[in-house]
Amino acid sequence: MLTYLISLPRPIKRIITLSIDVVLLMCAFWFAFWVRIDSMTPLSSVSHWLLLTSTIVITLAIFVKLGLYRAVIRYITAKILLVVAIGMLISSLLLIIAAFYTNLYLPRTIPFIYFSFGVLFVAGSRLAMRMLVNHGLKLGTRVIIYGAGASGRQLLPALSQMDEYYPVAFVDDNRSLQGQVIHGVSVFSPEKLAWLIEKYEAKKILLAMPSASRARKNEIISTIEGLQCEVLSIPGMLDLIEGKARIDALRKVVITDLLGRDPVTPIPELILKNIHGKTVMVTGAGGSIGSELCRQIIRNKPFQLILFELSEFSLYSIDSELRNLILSHL
Repeated sequence: MLTYLISLPRPIKRIITLSIDVVLLMCAFWFAFWVRIDSMTPLSSVSHWLLLTSTIVITLAIFVKLGLYRAVIRYITAKILLVVAIGMLISSLLLIIAAFYTNLYLPRTIPFIYFSFGVLFVAGSRLAMRMLVNHGLKLGTRVIIYGAGASGRQLLPALSQMDEYYPVAFVDDNRSLQGQVIHGVSVFSPEKLAWLIEKYEAKKILLAMPSASRARKNEIISTIEGLQCEVLSIPGMLDLIEGKARIDALRKVVITDLLGRDPVTPIPELILKNIHGKTVMVTGAGGSIGSELCRQIIRNKPFQLILFELSEFSLYSIDSELRNLILSHL
């Protein structure tokens, strides 16, 4: 049912949304009376119905003008509260003006209660629908963004425009950021990373720290290598500034990201002499540096390659990759 509604043409979805808003605004109006006077007596008044009808028509026109119906439910943020609040404020002012210039029974607190219910119903329904859609469709691969700074904040909306990734949490070692909510996504301490991966079933960790030093990146990756997640990184700060890459151009972490120096080109003859036909063991084989060593070693056809790794998941990953690499060279 949910998939069917999402697949409907946009004009149809707008009509459905408008119809729902009409019902919600009616509920907000009559609930305001019920809360204020504990009675629904005005329901029998034709004048009150005329007032409600005109108010709803004008309110919907204001919402249209504010662009409320152009927003895509899946990608709305908490800013929707501001848009709805502005529309409901104008709507409530219309009620105050109507009460002042007519003889309708309209207690002075009704517009304020109506405003509160209106924001709650109209904005709340959209935020609830966004949660239902995102969790119901399980959009994309669940990922955790490591870094809630400027780059991480820019990466989140960029990912929201695609279905490939679904951010479930931020992780940052800055204590002042921990506990904050950024566009609906909470920021946690790195100490909770393993718990977050298990809770949200995250499959990848996105490093959003382009200006971090190689040593710092190496330190971070070393702490998460044992977790059952692939690590991706956003482009470097220089590439972003010069426009050579986009913030969402994610790539796997490579060996040059972690070395504290520029890579040295290996001497083929020396490598072949020390590896070809010999038994080689790599400790920490599942890590970023260890796995790259394994790839280079296997290309030089050792007699036997022994992998030593504490993380079962990392060991399984590099073992599978190397087996595929061997098969591709047969």
